Amino acid sequence: MMPLLEDILTGIFKNLNRFVEKREEVIKNIRDIITISRKAINLIHSNNIKEAENLINHLQEKCMFLLKTTKNEPRLLFSGFVRDGLKEFVEAYLLLTFKRSESLNAKDFPSPETLGVTEETFILGLFDFLGELKRVIIGFLREKNYVKAWETLDFAKKILSHLETAIYADSVVPGYKSRVDGLKRMIVSTEEFILKIENEDKLAYLINTINEREMKN
Repeated sequence: MMPLLEDILTGIFKNLNRFVEKREEVIKNIRDIITISRKAINLIHSNNIKEAENLINHLQEKCMFLLKTTKNEPRLLFSGFVRDGLKEFVEAYLLLTFKRSESLNAKDFPSPETLGVTEETFILGLFDFLGELKRVIIGFLREKNYVKAWETLDFAKKILSHLETAIYADSVVPGYKSRVDGLKRMIVSTEEFILKIENEDKLAYLINTINEREMKN
């Protein structure tokens, strides 16, 4: 004998209420992850690397807990808000790795498997990380470290050249093409900015040198 429709609905409501409860818990966790990630990124840009490391270690624990709690709930595990939270973690982790690394080789960076995230989440975090490199470059320009500024830009160009070889639909990697195009624009504008600052610095140095010589004469 088939159950009454009312009984079926009672079971559905019970399961949905459990789902809503877990969803609210996951959303709160995601908010924490995003907040901590952004704080860690700001610390990295301020060269507070040790403090950033501690935050990212804590962040990794929260992400592992998030993945564990959503493991048996695909509606949450593969949801856009979970992916968005995890990509912030990927961004912070890659930026920290970059700042700690003396060489900019691909072997220095973690894989999606190492971070426990999907390939598309990793790529989205990678795009955000590459965008943060403009702030890194500006930091080098303030120090008049043009060598490091150009090295960082060349690194971004190298990764872009790999990203350009692929095309993915939004259903696979959301906004892939537009993100690639945005990264291209960022690299071009940053290159122009470095050239402008470097040339202005050279011109100022040349003018000061000429003025000093004239004063001596």
